[in-house]
Amino acid sequence: MLTSVTEDKDVSKPSDLAQGTLDMLLLKILALEPMNGFSVGQRLTQVSSDVLQVSDGSLYPALHKLEQEGWITAEWKTSEYGRRAKYYSLTRLGRRQLERETDNWGRLSSAISRVIELKGGVSVTHREKEVGDATGALAVHDSIAASVVV
Repeated sequence: MLTSVTEDKDVSKPSDLAQGTLDMLLLKILALEPMNGFSVGQRLTQVSSDVLQVSDGSLYPALHKLEQEGWITAEWKTSEYGRRAKYYSLTRLGRRQLERETDNWGRLSSAISRVIELKGGVSVTHREKEVGDATGALAVHDSIAASVVV
């Protein structure tokens, strides 16, 4: 699961993320240099200034999928810590896929930005203000109906 971590916010759910985002991010990280899975996860967290984190339970299945697609290759090597680790490298096919996904992401993020940046006001209406019982006590119930004007 790729999660977005922000100050004082709940961690996002996988369904909150655009489909294919993790694949694109992993391909991009591996375009920089071949590395093992642990390093891929660390690099993603580091490059995103700790905003993006991927769990092992999502990272390794995603790397396996990318390998099955032929977008990356893997080989066992000894890591810098003297342990055996699987090192992943981007293939030529993977570079083409990364280019496609990057182009698609650019179009998607541009379209989303255009919607987010729409100019307009927000109209807020307070309704259901009621005066209460026979004793003169005031019972006020506010419900806010917000409508966005575009």
